[in-house]
Amino acid sequence: MAEAFAMSLNSQVDPFCQVHTDWMERTDVAKELGHFLRTRRERLGPIGDAGSRRTQGLRREEVAEKAAVSREYYTKLEQGRALNPSLEVLESVASALLLSSDEAMYVQDLAALLRGGSVADSPDLDGAPDSVGARLVDAINDRPALVVDHRLDITSWNDMAAEMLIDFASLPPHHRNLSWLVFTNPQVRSRCVQWGDVARQNVAVLRGGAGRHPNDQRMVQLVGDLSLRSNSFARLWASHDVLGRNFGTRIFEHPIAGQIELLYDAVHLPGPFDRHLTVYSARNAVAEQALGVLRSLCEARRQQETPPRRQGGL
Repeated sequence: MAEAFAMSLNSQVDPFCQVHTDWMERTDVAKELGHFLRTRRERLGPIGDAGSRRTQGLRREEVAEKAAVSREYYTKLEQGRALNPSLEVLESVASALLLSSDEAMYVQDLAALLRGGSVADSPDLDGAPDSVGARLVDAINDRPALVVDHRLDITSWNDMAAEMLIDFASLPPHHRNLSWLVFTNPQVRSRCVQWGDVARQNVAVLRGGAGRHPNDQRMVQLVGDLSLRSNSFARLWASHDVLGRNFGTRIFEHPIAGQIELLYDAVHLPGPFDRHLTVYSARNAVAEQALGVLRSLCEARRQQETPPRRQGGL
């Protein structure tokens, strides 16, 4: 069903929306690279007079000229028929398409797989206990903090993160996922003031994780389920936007603390799990006062009941 839905969105099937019975082949990675390059080309404005042209964005020959490659070879790239593109060619194409640093890294991740990098995710690591993340969020008790993996599964969190968004411990383990919550949970959606921006960036980060782990069957299932469940997710996924987890601003609406404007910083954790710790800090004095309300709520809850589990069995 997920594949059929993806086909209705795009004449070329997105490899990450297909339910594979085996590991993703190099040809599938090449197709994803081609899809991505095509969407980046189509978002750029045409060169010269565009009054009578029918092509959306730049033409292939215009990109090829800017990248100093032949039109035939660039066409092979977009059609997923170039299985061994060189680093130099991809850097030139990235420059011609004005890719961001995150987008260029996504291209390099896919190219590494084409050059023979591992495309298999170890089942031994999937869902492994998040001891490093759990220790870190336990040590952070004055501001919200949580740990997510490449699927945006929430593997660890502290009390303030749960108070800010939702009681993660009360959710089924397979629903402790930021993408799932952003697109399907009414409470989480209502607490994200700029939900449109949050949704767009969420999907772009998830796309980056899919590029690093193309054979993660749980990722494939998540993307397929969300595509069927949410038209907004399906539309954003089809855009092929990519974003790294770095830093930025989020505004939350809490029923007691009110509106909270926070800065967030994400750092990659050591180890083999591809997990990131995100910590939220007050952007101004008003936000610091609101965080103080969250701290008081968490403290009152700790005195009344057993503290919620901080590590999800994902």
